[in-house]
Amino acid sequence: MQSAILAALRRRGRHWPPGGWPTRSLRRPGSARPRAPGQGRRDTGFARGIRGIANRLGTKAFNALYGNRRDGLDPHTQDEMAVENLAHAGRMAGGLGATILVEPLSGVPTYPLKTAAAALAVMDRVKEETGVTSLKLLADLYHLHINGDDVAAVIEHHVNQIGHVQIADAPGRGAPGTGTIDIAAHLAQLKTRGYRGHVSLEYQAGGPDPFAWLPRSQRDGSPWTSGRFFPDTPGRLDGPIKGGGIRPAAGTH
Repeated sequence: MQSAILAALRRRGRHWPPGGWPTRSLRRPGSARPRAPGQGRRDTGFARGIRGIANRLGTKAFNALYGNRRDGLDPHTQDEMAVENLAHAGRMAGGLGATILVEPLSGVPTYPLKTAAAALAVMDRVKEETGVTSLKLLADLYHLHINGDDVAAVIEHHVNQIGHVQIADAPGRGAPGTGTIDIAAHLAQLKTRGYRGHVSLEYQAGGPDPFAWLPRSQRDGSPWTSGRFFPDTPGRLDGPIKGGGIRPAAGTH
C-alpha cells in the first residue's frame, strides 16, 4: 500500500506534507502512540519506513498522537511513557531534519491533550527531561475552538512553537464559512505573526465542490501554488500562508 501511494504521488509531482504516525482507532485505549524504544526489529522496521517516506516524499513533519488513557494503568506512568515515546520519535525525526507534531484533540474523552497549553507543557517536559527539541505544536483550529481554547491568544503567544496548522469550521467540521470560527482572521493573524508553514484542509465537504468557499484567485496562479514561494518544494499538496490564500490539501488527523 505504501509503495502504491508513493508511486501515485510521484506521478503527480507531489510531496507529502505532514505525515501521520501509524495509529489504531482513536476510540481504542492506548491507541495512536509511537512505538516505544527497545522493540527490536519492529522498531527498526518502523524507523526504516519513516525514513523512506521522508526521503522519497520530502516529508518534514510527522504527527505523533499522544495516546489515550488506559484503565488500570497509573496516569503518571502513562505520561512518562508518552514522554519517552515522543523523545524517541523526536530523535528519529531530528536525524532526518524533520519535526514531530503534538496535537490537541476534541471528541475523544480518553485523549488527555485538549488544549494548546497541555500540548506545549508536554513539549516542554520532553525538552527538559531528554533534551529533544524537534517537537512542535499542531494547531488544528477546529479542535482548539471546540475545546474552548482562545485561538487568537494561542497564535499571538505561541506562533513560534506552531509547526503546522489544520482548519475546519465549527460546529460540524465543515468547510470554512459553514460555522462560527473566524478562520480568515486566524489565518491573517498567523501571517502577521510570522507563520510561514503549511495549512491543511481537514473538513467534511458538504457539496460537489469541496473548495467552493475558496475564491479561485486564491488557489490558481498565486506565487506559492507554482512553487515560487517555497521554491525547494514545488507542487505541495497544501500551501503556506501567502496573500490570504491557502491551497487545497490532504490533512493528517
